[in-house]
Amino acid sequence: MQTSNSKIAVVHSLQCSAESEPNVQHHACGLVLSILIFACLFSLWLMQHSVNAYVQQTYHRDSPLVFLDQYQLWRLGGELGLMLGEQKEQLDVHIQSVHQQIIDEVNTWLVHPLPSQAKQPVIAADISITVDTPHAAQQVIGLPSEPIEAIEPMTASVPVVEAMIDASPMRIELTAKDQVLFAGDSLMQGVAPHVQKQLSEQYQLKSLNLSKQSTGLTYTKLFDWPTTIRQTLKAQPQIKLLVVFLGPNDPWDLYDEKQWLKFGTPTWAAAYQKRIAQIIHDAKAQGTQVLWLTPPNMGKTDLNQKMQFLIQVIQQEIEKEGVGLIDTRHVLSETKDEFRQGIQTEKGFKKLRTADGIHFTTEGQKLIAQAILDQIKVVSHD
Repeated sequence: MQTSNSKIAVVHSLQCSAESEPNVQHHACGLVLSILIFACLFSLWLMQHSVNAYVQQTYHRDSPLVFLDQYQLWRLGGELGLMLGEQKEQLDVHIQSVHQQIIDEVNTWLVHPLPSQAKQPVIAADISITVDTPHAAQQVIGLPSEPIEAIEPMTASVPVVEAMIDASPMRIELTAKDQVLFAGDSLMQGVAPHVQKQLSEQYQLKSLNLSKQSTGLTYTKLFDWPTTIRQTLKAQPQIKLLVVFLGPNDPWDLYDEKQWLKFGTPTWAAAYQKRIAQIIHDAKAQGTQVLWLTPPNMGKTDLNQKMQFLIQVIQQEIEKEGVGLIDTRHVLSETKDEFRQGIQTEKGFKKLRTADGIHFTTEGQKLIAQAILDQIKVVSHD
């Protein structure tokens, strides 16, 4: 009798276990789903500014999350996210600086020049890259000053100021102890390494390349170049030259002072020039010289038309600020709005632009790099 009761108890226990198993699985799935939803909402709370910037850049309108800005708790998440982002950027800059320092020290330790090759003091030595360079690539472009009011709204026929080649290019003087900072988009990502290599190999001049693709001055919430440059210059006072190359990602409507400004209008141009001026003023405050490159012509008609307006906007502000300016159209043997895939040399046709009509080939990168290097003079103050 006891055995029979034991069997009944075991069977009952197994039935209860089988019935409770679906409930356990259900609760587990519910817990996992709750954790995932919380993680998504928490990430959105922290990264709200990035989400807003992405919507603005992609769809050119306000993000649906903007209405939440009226709540203090929501704004707190955005401020916390920005603080964490700034800390990360500062850490990245520090790590990159330490990384470059380690590389330089290792190279110095590994390379021992022969006595006959001992390095002599550098006195007013010009930098050069071995590359077939058109005559125009060795010029700096100067632009007659013109008030912002003279810029007309962009139409099918964009007013373009014909650039003039200065017979006496501006020379930027550096010493071997100075450093160079490169800021820009994917165009600069291709050009900067050529300049850095030459500066390091010939003059042991250190440099920092912060260029980042898909960035510009229009969407500062997506990537804030003025703030990034200001923080970098303050953290590294040994930087005495800032080279900026931006533009192809900027011909969009701009959000400034709680309103959208239409690209191609004088109000848009004034807001864009204000951001250029902010970068230049921050650089001057740190005793840093500035060399600004305007974008070249583009292969696509619509984008090229927008570039002509943007180039004029940049040129006017740079001329007003009195800093170095290079018109890359002349470096690539382009005039006005004429896009060229390459140039004809004694050795044949040399392709300078890639198939997308925006970026440069290696040869094109070297030409732009040479134009930058032509404006740098390294001197010895010993």
